[in-house]
Amino acid sequence: MIHLAAVGRRGLLPSLLAVLQEAWLDGDLHVTRNGEPAPVLRVNHAFAGVAVPTAGEWELEFRHRPRSWALSLRLATLGAGLLLATVLWTAISGGNPIQ
Repeated sequence: MIHLAAVGRRGLLPSLLAVLQEAWLDGDLHVTRNGEPAPVLRVNHAFAGVAVPTAGEWELEFRHRPRSWALSLRLATLGAGLLLATVLWTAISGGNPIQ
């Protein structure tokens, strides 16, 4: 969580931009601004940012949630299950599953 104190005179700056020095990947980063969802902007082609409407104090929360994470977790669980089944089969069949 990032606490941002945007310095400036109220009313003079129409909008500010907070930039996170992390790679921008479409759909992988989620931002809340003062508890409300906010759009993630692509900054300088490579970084992620969020608009801050006015000067003042803001609470920004960046959460990295890769889209491929759920698939990776399922595949890892499947692999662990197959490994466990192989070990159990070997133990039950006397150490030589192929006869």
